[in-house]
Amino acid sequence: MKFLSALRTGEKARIKNLSKIKDVPFSLRLQEMGLTVNSIVEIAHVAPLGGTLALRIRSTVIAIRSEDADCIEIEIEGVKP
Repeated sequence: MKFLSALRTGEKARIKNLSKIKDVPFSLRLQEMGLTVNSIVEIAHVAPLGGTLALRIRSTVIAIRSEDADCIEIEIEGVKP
């Protein structure tokens, strides 16, 4: 099982599971912004101290905390489990 926080800048992955996010309103807000199961996400930027990740989802860039990225299960694009 891999999580979004493990990706590096420029890497792409497919979202597999958001259910580990305990804050339901936050999870719903992420889904409203396009972070949904089976969507493709690319790491646009990682903060120097690792606190924040900038994600490119479709035509949008959003920033999330690395501890929230630890709760988002992914599948690396092009790699089959």
